[in-house]
Amino acid sequence: MNNPNPKKRLWLSISLVSLCLVGGMLLLLFLKQKASVPLGPALSLPTTTLPGQSEPTPGMDDGQEPDGEGDEGKQVEGEGKNDEDSGLQGRGKPVCGGPESLLILGVGTDSASYRYGLADVIRIVRLDFVDKRITAVSLPRDLWIEMPDIGLPPSYTHGKINQAYLFGMLGMGYYQGADAGAGTLARAIQHNYGLRVDHYAAVNMPVFVSLVDAMGGVTVELPYDIYIGGRLENGILYPAGRQHFDGASALRFARTRSGYSDFFRQDNQSLLIKAMARRVLSPAIFPKIPALVSVFKDQVLTDLSLEQISQAVCLLSKVEPGDIVLTQLPEEMLSIGSTYSPIFRANTSIVSADPQEVRRYLARFAAGEWPD
Repeated sequence: MNNPNPKKRLWLSISLVSLCLVGGMLLLLFLKQKASVPLGPALSLPTTTLPGQSEPTPGMDDGQEPDGEGDEGKQVEGEGKNDEDSGLQGRGKPVCGGPESLLILGVGTDSASYRYGLADVIRIVRLDFVDKRITAVSLPRDLWIEMPDIGLPPSYTHGKINQAYLFGMLGMGYYQGADAGAGTLARAIQHNYGLRVDHYAAVNMPVFVSLVDAMGGVTVELPYDIYIGGRLENGILYPAGRQHFDGASALRFARTRSGYSDFFRQDNQSLLIKAMARRVLSPAIFPKIPALVSVFKDQVLTDLSLEQISQAVCLLSKVEPGDIVLTQLPEEMLSIGSTYSPIFRANTSIVSADPQEVRRYLARFAAGEWPD
């Protein structure tokens, strides 16, 4: 039997290689497109910067809320800007393929489902891909605010900030946006303090437990004893020193405040968040990555894409420990009291603050100037 013509064999080889290259490029393009798709509904916030207007301070609006919904006129930091326009000259360029920075609204709910739930934890996270820094500010869940226009009864003009999340949940039936509770909470923050976040991530209690268990638990270095009910005679709940938590015990630790204060609980949550960040970067996490990604992709409510999550993890790996700063609003600008709640139709305990002072702090936070 005669061998095929050498020219024909060369042509077949070239054709096969070309097909493989084209197929590989199409596959990579498909995977990239899939990776860039948001995992959930995007935020739908009132437009604050109209075409033709100068852009406000990054992350902050000008206090005006023109008619219209959606993201028209909004520009995420680092997208569609060159180095001269964005002020990056002299600071370097973003790492990990990210934008200059992102503001992410993080929410932990007190519910076992996503149909209802108050925002038990409210944190705004700033990822700085230029200065390689991660900062987060915690907002007290009892912060008394003016409710935004989300279809509430006319008497519900004010309430606690954690209720802004609840009123957006599917089970409540007020808000019709696909971004649900995270969307209404983001609107409340924008309406009261002028801060416009880029994305959100929300977890309920079972999902938080699943995330910690998927990591193989977390280890916290507790700098103080925590007593049952805050009283020495009741015994120690968590002794100072190294504590290893599985999902259930981490949830209990994160919610402990009986006998203490919400500020104390926010500090403990910061310890836990830093411990989770260290765990994500440890070599022991590698075999657990598929389970962790599965929980995040299927159970966490977020409009981040897998590509953006990958960029955030990449940034975390490049940030020095001292450049991860978790803080809360200064206690001296907050006052604890009570007021009549039209929602509860009774007096309720609240945390109050001058909205303009909070606005100034959050403006500095959005600009990367605070916390120091």
